[in-house]
Amino acid sequence: MTKTPNQNPQSQHDHESAEEQKPISPRLAVVGLILLLIVALLLGGLGILRRTHADTVLAERTQELAAPTVTVAAPKTGAPTDSFVLPGNVAAFTDSPIYARTSGYLTRWYYDIGSRVKKGALLAVIASPEVDQQLAQAQADLATAQAELPGLHERVCAVRNGMVSLSLFRSRRRYRDAASEVGGLGATRFTLHRDASGAVDGLLGYRTKLDWTRSTGPRGDLQVEELWASTEEAEASLWRFCLQHDLMTRVTANWRPSDEAFAVCLANPRAWRQTLSDGLWLRPLDPAALLSGRRYGREDGLVLEVHEPDGAAPRRFRLEGGLEGAICVPSSASPDLSLGVAALGSICLGDTPLERLHRAGRVEEVTPGAVARATAMFGWSPAPWSGAFF
Repeated sequence: MTKTPNQNPQSQHDHESAEEQKPISPRLAVVGLILLLIVALLLGGLGILRRTHADTVLAERTQELAAPTVTVAAPKTGAPTDSFVLPGNVAAFTDSPIYARTSGYLTRWYYDIGSRVKKGALLAVIASPEVDQQLAQAQADLATAQAELPGLHERVCAVRNGMVSLSLFRSRRRYRDAASEVGGLGATRFTLHRDASGAVDGLLGYRTKLDWTRSTGPRGDLQVEELWASTEEAEASLWRFCLQHDLMTRVTANWRPSDEAFAVCLANPRAWRQTLSDGLWLRPLDPAALLSGRRYGREDGLVLEVHEPDGAAPRRFRLEGGLEGAICVPSSASPDLSLGVAALGSICLGDTPLERLHRAGRVEEVTPGAVARATAMFGWSPAPWSGAFF
């Protein structure tokens, strides 16, 4: 016997009551899809139009802002509404102080403060009795220098080879520009040095030039025109006067000896700069008289054979000399040295070692050892110096 499953009455009732749905028509589906596409196209076109309009407006606005509008108004004078009084100071962009070249008493005044003046205009007249007194003293010093120089120069010539005596005319002529400015340097000033007895044993002539700026301060130049001294003490004192002169930062001198003793007294010897140049050329015309007129560094005797440049027959001289003097006479003995007259002129003043000329081939050694003997014999200190034009 087969049992039939008990079916739920309620479920059977619901199934029987549901209505069947009808399928959508293909035509209606196509129409709906077309409508959706049309709506999407309209929305997209509207967005594009809005963005295009915004870009156009932005470009126009940018163009307006890029070209600013300038309004020009003509100024007109109007009635003042308010006035202000404020304190203030007016100062020059560059302040240049003006100093008188000398001190004194103001006797006349041509322009007041703030007046316009032209370059080179006379502003005032200053009386300076002190300067007048200094001028008188300088003129007296010049006269004293002219009177003392010849005798002082002769005393220097007595102890220095190469010096040439000065005539009274030349000693006065050398001071013809002493009172004038030369090359931006002031008039020549003179300083005398006196020994314990009051006699003049040193003379200094010099010129000065002073430059003064705010950045560098005083920068003065002192140029030594001449410095003569018959003693070492006087020479050192005059050099010390030059180096300790107020506001001077550089000291120069011309025609000074090559072995200036004061150079080694400086705190910084490297500050001493020296340039050597020719000052005197000696051409012996009478070798016997020339060799007899000087002293020698050691006692010795030599026979010298001297050749002339024109090819004339050589001459021989017997030289006997030392610290006390010498004798030189013609001789026919065999020579110890053979040299030209130009080489003889080089060694006569005692500055050029004969040994150097021998190495250069300008002196021939005939007797062995004669070069060393002659070098010691002709050597001399101090070095020759030609300190004056002639």
